[in-house]
Amino acid sequence: MGSLAFTAQPRTTWIVTADPDDHSRRILSAGKNNLIAERDITGLAFEIVDGKLVYENEPVNMTADECLGNPKSTVTSPELDKAVLWMQELFEPDEPIESKKLDDMANQQGINIGTLRRAKNKLQCISFREAGDRYGKFFIKLPLEQPPTNSEKVQND
Repeated sequence: MGSLAFTAQPRTTWIVTADPDDHSRRILSAGKNNLIAERDITGLAFEIVDGKLVYENEPVNMTADECLGNPKSTVTSPELDKAVLWMQELFEPDEPIESKKLDDMANQQGINIGTLRRAKNKLQCISFREAGDRYGKFFIKLPLEQPPTNSEKVQND
């Protein structure tokens, strides 16, 4: 196994970096995490004082990429943009679609399963099973309030 195996095997990895704004402060942030949604991941900040770790009380909302000087990717993905737009047009407010049916519909539109998954993440879709049926079908729906798009984020900053 090469050095990639150290991060490819585990479901989560953590990185300790110097805070880009305060080099006496360290940040423990997720380098990789497929256990929870990216929007829910927080980190910890600490300093080393007299040989002891002194943690801050509040979580840090800074990604490992941001700590390493790589802000959120600005690379555009026409395929992802197409999938996001298609899903926004497809879903009615608070009306779920069966997950398997959504996969089939996306395939018919030329949207591959990986791009569909990234679009669901970007739109913060909610996945759930039929109520009261432990082995029932999975459904997907958009949250009632949509996250801002990249262009809206730029305008608000």
